[in-house]
Amino acid sequence: MKTIFYKFLFIISLSSVYMCKAQIESDYINFYNNIVPKLNTVVPYKTQFYGQNFSSFYNELLSKQINVV
Repeated sequence: MKTIFYKFLFIISLSSVYMCKAQIESDYINFYNNIVPKLNTVVPYKTQFYGQNFSSFYNELLSKQINVV
């Protein structure tokens, strides 16, 4: 009975490993190429937010259509 359970557990483990995927390289490149120019638009103004609440910086990011996750 234990051997059947272990075989079943082994098969489930192998199938879960093969079904999981890491981030595809093209997805990362597309995300990077999309987000970096948006972040570069905020860089010159970042010193304006020193010592202020994060919400003001967050609102600026939202106005530039940058979503913080």
